[in-house]
Amino acid sequence: MKIPDNIIIPEEKVTCYLLVPRIKDDKSKFLAQAGFTQNNPEDLLTAIRQLATTNEVVEDNTNEYGTFYTIAGYLQGVNGQNLAVITVWLQSKHDGSFRFITLRRVQLSLRPNPQPLPYKGRGARIKASLPVGYSIHTSRIYPP
Repeated sequence: MKIPDNIIIPEEKVTCYLLVPRIKDDKSKFLAQAGFTQNNPEDLLTAIRQLATTNEVVEDNTNEYGTFYTIAGYLQGVNGQNLAVITVWLQSKHDGSFRFITLRRVQLSLRPNPQPLPYKGRGARIKASLPVGYSIHTSRIYPP
């Protein structure tokens, strides 16, 4: 599923939260790696909008406000560096609009698989969503 083009990204979310240095959960240093600073918030808005409209959306959770969705992808930086992120969106129960909530850093790392791959002859199936040896690590843990 793709998110509609008429998404809502509050400018205050970018200028007063994502690009502001914080003691805890600072995202400004991470975003600065791709050239996003308080001097060019419109570039970050454009990159978030591009990520949202070009990648698949995945339903995550539902509460009294609506349904939460995530979109994983790369923010294309103004300096040419891409950042792997997961963006969180809320589809409002009230009017059905999609509103940007936040983004999180995704770290792709090579780690050896602690368990050997099963081998059962020619009929063995290996289910993979990432290249062999890659795993996704985020700073949040979601309940089942």
